[in-house]
Order: sequence, then C-alpha cells, then structure tokens
Amino acid sequence: MPAAAPIPITSGTGTAPAAPATPATAVPADVNTQIQAVFQARQLILQELTALEGQRKDLGRTAALAYSADVAVNGVDPAKAVVARDAWQKQDTLVTAQEGALKDMLVLIEARIEEFKRSNRTEVSAVLRDQIAALSEDLSKQEKTEHLTEHQLKVLWNELRDVDPGCLAAMAKDSSPRLSEVAKKAAAKEIPKNAGKK
Repeated sequence: MPAAAPIPITSGTGTAPAAPATPATAVPADVNTQIQAVFQARQLILQELTALEGQRKDLGRTAALAYSADVAVNGVDPAKAVVARDAWQKQDTLVTAQEGALKDMLVLIEARIEEFKRSNRTEVSAVLRDQIAALSEDLSKQEKTEHLTEHQLKVLWNELRDVDPGCLAAMAKDSSPRLSEVAKKAAAKEIPKNAGKK
C-alpha cells in the first residue's frame, strides 16, 4: 500500500500550512466503532512513521547528490550552498514536525487502547480477531507471490548454470543469504558425476 502524502503542519513560528487542514471527523458514538478506529489508527500511524523516516533520509540524500553534481560542474559556490541547505532544512523540519505530531498522537491512542482493553474486553477481542484474520490473509497472499518469485529465480539460476557456471558461483556468493541458498543448490547440480572417482 503506498504511503499517504504528508500533511503540512503549522510550525511554532506561526507559518501557515501549504493547504487547509481537513476538518476533524466527529467521534463516533458507537463504542465498537471507536475501538476499531483506534486499532486501525495505530497500525496506519506506524506505517506512516516508517514512510516518513525513509522520506527524511531521501531528502538528505537528494540534497547531497544535487549539490555535489553542481559543485562538480561549476565549482564551490557558498551562496548556492546556503540555498541548498535552507531548502533541505525547510523540508526536513516539516517532516520532523509531522513525525513528532504522529508520535504524540500515537501515545494518546495507545492510552485509549489500554482503556478499551480493560473496559471492553469482548469488543476488543472481536476487533483484534478481525485484524488478525485480515493480516493473515495479506501474509498468505505475500507468501504465494514470494513462492512464485522463488520458482522463477530457481529457473533462471538453473539456466545460468547451463550457460555460465562460473558466473553462477560468483553471484551465489554475492547474493542475499536466501537467494544464495537457491543458487548453491543450482550450482551443486553442476558438479560432474565422476567427481568422486579417482
């Protein structure tokens, strides 16, 4: 699932956000709906925090590469460095504010979850079972896709073994442990049948 676009947050200096904030949704009266909401919100916030962490890293990486490319062509220009630094810091500050806000809200949500676990055990149990079933189904789909990918890789490894066994051995060494295991099995088939004969 693609991560949602970050929502600009007004800074402590009073800077207005780039877009008007979405009006808050009214708190549902139904307790079961409230319970579903807090558990779903926790899951989505954790996903968004992971996405924002990656976004911050990308901002720094992109700023460094862009400025380096300019320096390599045009030489060092301190004025450009100020512009590049300020642009990166502005974006980084915004993402940092979003991360902080989400973490603060997550603390409040976790506290509400604990309350529901004490006061509405039956309803919480039902919500948890539904979420577990949904995630289990997602995991099953991922495993099926993963199995298909592994099968395709095995076919490719075997074909590489047929045309270039030396390259197969090198790639098996450099690949990830899981893929390396598949490659090693393919490479093992290349051992001559008379290898054990003197």
